[in-house]
Amino acid sequence: MWPFRKKVDLSGQGFGTDTTGNPVFDFTADELRAINNYLKMLEGKAILKGWEDRVKNLTIARALSEYAQEQAFDAEQESDSRKKQGFVNNALSSAFKACNVYPHPILDYELACFSLMAGKKDVAIPLFRKFLSEHKPSQPNTLDSMLLQGRDIEKALQHAKGLIGGL
Repeated sequence: MWPFRKKVDLSGQGFGTDTTGNPVFDFTADELRAINNYLKMLEGKAILKGWEDRVKNLTIARALSEYAQEQAFDAEQESDSRKKQGFVNNALSSAFKACNVYPHPILDYELACFSLMAGKKDVAIPLFRKFLSEHKPSQPNTLDSMLLQGRDIEKALQHAKGLIGGL
């Protein structure tokens, strides 16, 4: 179910719901471009039998996450409020899809950050709490390392704790 109370029109972002309200989504052309660029990195690589889907899903989630971050950056740079909202909607939609393709605490954190950007504190706070409760400080496995590459987990933990503590 879409976590926002107010209905947000994300039909242009490839997002919708079925008759029971569950999320159903397709990837937008821009998301597909980002995904395909990431999937090209897997071409010719040997992947252990039985791990193909998990590696593919992680790669798709990473591509969607990167695309969402680009959209958020563009939103921060945009002065036109309508265009800014479009970038924020793109970031939210892509982050939500990433969470559904490959569930991982860092993706919940990113969705929480984009929710804050959209002014949805009531959605962001539970996602920050989920991130804090599900984060495991142990050594990540190889797949998770691919997802976490370039991310400062300690900074994300401090940020989420600071926001939760400030309530």
